[in-house]
Amino acid sequence: MHRIVCSAAILAGTTIALAGATPAGSVLPTEWTIAPPPDLMVATGTLPQGAAFSADGAHFVVVENGQAGAAVRIFNARTLANERRVDVEGATGDPLADPSGSGFWVSAAAGDALLHIDAATGAIDRTIPLPEPFWAAEIARSPDGKMLAATGELADAVVLIDAVKGNVSEPIHVGRHPYGLAFGPEARTLYVADWGESSVSAIGIATHDVRTIAVGKHPNHLLLSPDGTRLYVSEADDDTIGVIDTESDERIAGGNAAPYNGRFYGASPSALALAPDAKRLFVADAAANAIAVMDVSDTTPRLIGAIPAGRYPTALAVEPGGAALDVVNGKGEGSHPNPQYQPYGHREYGGYVAALEVGSIRRVPMPSDSALASGLDAVRTNARFTSSQPPAPLDTILRPHGPLHHVIYVIKENRTYDQVLGDVPGANGDPSLALFDAKVTPNEHAIAERFGVLDNTYADAEVSAPGHNWSTAAFANDYVERTWPANYGDRREHYDFEDGADAARPHGGYLWDTALAASISVRNYGEFTTELAMKPQPLIVSHMAGLSGVTDPRFPGFDLSFSDEDRQAEWAREFASYVRAHDLPQLEIVRFPNDHTSGTSPGKLTPSAFNAQNDLAVGRLVDAVSHSPYWRDTAIFIVEDDAQNGPDHVDAQRMTAYVASAYAAGGVLHQHYSTAGIVRSIELILGLPPLSAYDAAALPLFAAFAAKPDLRPFDALPAAIDIKAKNPVTAYRAADSLAADFSHEDRVPDAELNDLIWHAVRGASATPPPYGAFSR
Repeated sequence: MHRIVCSAAILAGTTIALAGATPAGSVLPTEWTIAPPPDLMVATGTLPQGAAFSADGAHFVVVENGQAGAAVRIFNARTLANERRVDVEGATGDPLADPSGSGFWVSAAAGDALLHIDAATGAIDRTIPLPEPFWAAEIARSPDGKMLAATGELADAVVLIDAVKGNVSEPIHVGRHPYGLAFGPEARTLYVADWGESSVSAIGIATHDVRTIAVGKHPNHLLLSPDGTRLYVSEADDDTIGVIDTESDERIAGGNAAPYNGRFYGASPSALALAPDAKRLFVADAAANAIAVMDVSDTTPRLIGAIPAGRYPTALAVEPGGAALDVVNGKGEGSHPNPQYQPYGHREYGGYVAALEVGSIRRVPMPSDSALASGLDAVRTNARFTSSQPPAPLDTILRPHGPLHHVIYVIKENRTYDQVLGDVPGANGDPSLALFDAKVTPNEHAIAERFGVLDNTYADAEVSAPGHNWSTAAFANDYVERTWPANYGDRREHYDFEDGADAARPHGGYLWDTALAASISVRNYGEFTTELAMKPQPLIVSHMAGLSGVTDPRFPGFDLSFSDEDRQAEWAREFASYVRAHDLPQLEIVRFPNDHTSGTSPGKLTPSAFNAQNDLAVGRLVDAVSHSPYWRDTAIFIVEDDAQNGPDHVDAQRMTAYVASAYAAGGVLHQHYSTAGIVRSIELILGLPPLSAYDAAALPLFAAFAAKPDLRPFDALPAAIDIKAKNPVTAYRAADSLAADFSHEDRVPDAELNDLIWHAVRGASATPPPYGAFSR
């Protein structure tokens, strides 16, 4: 039985507001800047990721599949005025316009069906059920219009569909996570981008045989040239556009689509569109916030310029007549503060970072050659790839073969700056938002007071799925960025963003990969791990290349039933042995996740107790290092993987971050730092190359370190509250919390968890204080 795949209500004429949008051209949490929008720009819902004009030229159809809801939104093609919205369960990919009229097909991926919708009325007039589970990612039509095809991204398969009768073929198995697809000339072949691999599957329509064509890493979108001789492939994690000869079915060329002069990876080319003369290819470089423009008049695509875009462009469409290009930006026009984020009701999402992240459409006139050249310069400037970047201070200790030889990298779970350090005097905090203030987190406050307050540091990620990738790879690839919102919106159950997730692995790999390649010793405690049910005790393993041999089998990852005190004790046990043997690994990654909390679940620790326990573990780790011979040559970096579980008056992605070292400069530091900048600081100490364009361009924490050490040890402070306190059965919304899934980070809807935490700390009848206007 298929689930209902759309709501009965169609919201006509809905007004969308860019609530809390940052000023045009403002700096993003990542430190990068987006260009001011053109004259015509409108907002969409969350994560628009596909778009097309209706064949009659009257409508512009956008598919939204963000955390806050999946829908098809229909705009007036001339003015981009919002005409109507149709709720579709898991609407995904690009809409497929009928060859004539106002009709189009769209995937209802979460409902395992294809829907036909009339853009003029919003009516759903046809439904084609698909195999379950399938998750149709993209749809294509054969040149004669008689056949449809759909990729089953979670089924690793494709189906062919009789466009008239609606008959669906048996699934044809291809590579992992198939996404984009395109019929070849005369519909002899169907090409499928194997997103989870480095291949394109070529399916013989008559025989259903499958051939594999080797291409770049993680291809996601395909586009056939008008003459049918070339198939363009966006090779997302190689930053290239591959060219397949459809006669030989071989990749014959490829060109770099990134604006980084071929030096770094991290542009995530995805959506493709051809200019009317088919000599220029427009490429949505999502992670570069840009549209690359490539000359494809010859065999090898060549980058000739760029168009600055909004934040994370995901779809492109050439306006009928060819006068303009519509750029759909998945993350819209900036980032937002969320001081109001204390929801009153069970489903109130006001202020949640993923719901604030609305998309946008920019209409850009077709650029001239000179505009393309200046656009490429602007994109490089926005991405911080300019010759004017400040050089490293001459006396910085963030350098290989300097006084620092060891790094301990502590990754925690989901706190904003204001929620913990909002009460710190002299820094940019809001005390009214400090749920876990100095009474709850005395060690974090003491570490900040002693070693430095970083009050302008941002998580590059919105939530944990990309967060653990950003924290360890300085990047989250297009697979992660396009799929986590549906997972967090409770539509896509598949969570494969961490341990063993090949599709999520970016080109540059992870910190441990480059460290091990450079013969730098590594020890991993809980990051990217899986717990196996073994006796007499569980065994902790990692399925990640490199980590499997350097992971502590006794240190759990995200498991809230395991105390951070016990995690710290296990780390301390090994640390003591390293001290005795004089062989401390140069890079240690330590996960302390329990500041996440279990809400108000009866019998579980209270949110304050969880955070106090987490704080004590951090304090004891710094204490142990500072009382050891390794204190004089170790830097400890402590971050949140993201900042989603709390309010912040500056930005929903502002996080707590700390440096603990004998070389820490101290004081209040207002410099804008990011996750990638912290990763880059670690790389500089260890002599490692950047993993992506983001850490290559990020500002290292130069100002957080001094040239001369202060070798005084740090003494951990005892907990000031009861770290064993548990929620009673009468706790606020105890039954709801007990029913929630805390087995994995972020499985509980964030608004739900934040509601539980706020009222658990402030009381069942407490309401947030009033707020004024806030800005970065």
